[in-house]
Amino acid sequence: MKRLVTVIILTISLLVSILLCWMIAGCTTGQVTVKPSSLGDSYFPLLGNEGYDALHYHLDITPDFDAETLDATVEITIQATQNLTEFNLDFWGYTITDVTIEGQLVKYGRDQGELMIIPNYPIAIGDTFEVTVAYNGKPRKGIPEDVFYGGPKFLASAGWVFHAGGSFVTSEPRGASFWYPVNDHPKDKATYSFSITVPEPYVVATSGELIEVINDNGMLTYKSVLNDLTASYLVTVHTGDLVLDETGKEGQVPIRNYFAGRHFDRARPIFEDTSEMITFYEGIIGEYPFDVYGSVVVDFDLTYALETQTLSTYGTRILEDSVRADITRAHELVHQWFGNSVSLARWRDIWLNEGFATYLSLMWVTEIYEDDVVQSVLNDWYDRISDPDFMNTAPDSIGDPDAENLFHDAVYWRGALTLHALRQHVDDEVFFEMIRTYFQRFKDSNATVEDFIALANEVSGEDLTDLFDVWLYQKVVPQIEGLPFGDDTS
Repeated sequence: MKRLVTVIILTISLLVSILLCWMIAGCTTGQVTVKPSSLGDSYFPLLGNEGYDALHYHLDITPDFDAETLDATVEITIQATQNLTEFNLDFWGYTITDVTIEGQLVKYGRDQGELMIIPNYPIAIGDTFEVTVAYNGKPRKGIPEDVFYGGPKFLASAGWVFHAGGSFVTSEPRGASFWYPVNDHPKDKATYSFSITVPEPYVVATSGELIEVINDNGMLTYKSVLNDLTASYLVTVHTGDLVLDETGKEGQVPIRNYFAGRHFDRARPIFEDTSEMITFYEGIIGEYPFDVYGSVVVDFDLTYALETQTLSTYGTRILEDSVRADITRAHELVHQWFGNSVSLARWRDIWLNEGFATYLSLMWVTEIYEDDVVQSVLNDWYDRISDPDFMNTAPDSIGDPDAENLFHDAVYWRGALTLHALRQHVDDEVFFEMIRTYFQRFKDSNATVEDFIALANEVSGEDLTDLFDVWLYQKVVPQIEGLPFGDDTS
């Protein structure tokens, strides 16, 4: 009886919203007024949406390389976590041709980066349903100059990018909604499948595992699956003159690397030790969390690398310096554990991603280089964060750096040295027990800085609040024994 009353109330609410819509000019065409909705992230207040859990996305995309447009249909399997008479997806740009729920056309509305959908009937908490959005047009290259969308303009992530040799996707922190409709926040991780259609001779590489390639008169459809829970910004698709290089031994994680054809001979030797790197980090952190791994080197001068899930993304700069390449590759690999499997719960928790990947990348450097190389890197980080000019631009806190400083060098370098200071304080045995316990406890989920501090206190058996406070929440640079190298700072 209680459920019946709830359904009646939801039905009345829906009918009222539809009647109001019909009274507003323009709503008869299927457009409705959009209400703000979000997961309440303080850095990006409009990103993500409450009321549902996105379980799975199927991305069916056909890029037009001459027009630089996408023709796409996205199917989203959703479970309601609240009673719904409407809900939002994050989505920028494009022309939407239709929106359906369980195959039935529904009303929808748009305002900036929000797509609001009104079902034809109330959806009860716990119900699972499928939403399909068909759209086409040019990928947005950034957020409009007059729209901050809850964060600084320069963080208007790339999304889907066409270039002379094909296309690539990088989306941190909020570029996923620039190429598909999505609940665009790491708190709502989902599985994915892909059907990407390109003309011969283009090759497609995506996150996850390739299942088959279907050739229809020279149009190739690459079908792949990503069965592990994945944050939206970590999903990637690459197209172009890519050459597949599969490595890995029986019993190890399968490795598939894709290299831009004209850079294959330079790139292949750089990445041939990937299996050894995974085995090395499994000994430090725990079992590699996904089914496959690999990297893609695109024929584009990217100024960054990104830990896109199961397929890290690099530009041609990875080919320029061997030591830098080793550190960068280790950094992106470590992110598969910390950042991808253990995801941040709020964007303010970025230290959990970047500090961990930056510091633990040195473990691999220690494995393959002399100690003085590692010490030189630590010295460099310490000298840089201690420099007055650097400190003038650094955030007051790397534990809560604010949106404009999300990827400031201090988050990486001081973040890494925070873990080095912790390691010096508790000794290696306790430190690496913390690392392993943190991964095991929060894998396939989300964590906050406070979660890690509580865990560190638990594992060490002491109160480490003061250590974390000075390193994460103050600007002064504490001394660390042995840094700078050769100085007695004890």
